[in-house]
Amino acid sequence: MILRPILLLSLLATAAFADTDFPGLKQVMTPREWEHAGLDQLTPDQIAIVDSALTRHYAHTVTEAAKEATARAVQLERERAARIAADSKETWVDRFGKSNETAGPREETVMSAKVIGWVTANRFMLDNRQVWEGVDYIPYQLTGHKIAILPRPFGEFVLVLDGKSTTIRVRRIE
Repeated sequence: MILRPILLLSLLATAAFADTDFPGLKQVMTPREWEHAGLDQLTPDQIAIVDSALTRHYAHTVTEAAKEATARAVQLERERAARIAADSKETWVDRFGKSNETAGPREETVMSAKVIGWVTANRFMLDNRQVWEGVDYIPYQLTGHKIAILPRPFGEFVLVLDGKSTTIRVRRIE
């Protein structure tokens, strides 16, 4: 007899914390399913306990799925950030064609070379066989001079002639 008050008390406590959006097992099942499962033999208290258990199980399952999805999203974001960092570093090396392993972080993106000649009126070739073109008109005689190409924001580069900064933007052609 003591079991019945405990069950009733647990039923009331569970019902108080249960999600009220669950319509109940009887509403979810068809009348034929309800009878075929033998649930029509249960008392209303027993049905309420089953409904409460289903609600708790569903809430737990949703909570665990949300935790797993959040952990997976965080992991994917970390992997994406690492790929972006690796791709951006590769892009600098690819654009310049070489890396300076002894350079510091700021100097790592600087490329220095000697101009061996003009390809067209505004295109020049470097001693490493790269061809660069001025986005802006280049009014200087570059052949035989040592130049540096520095990166600027938004993927642009500027020309430095004999150690003197210019405002001439350039882009790599080959």
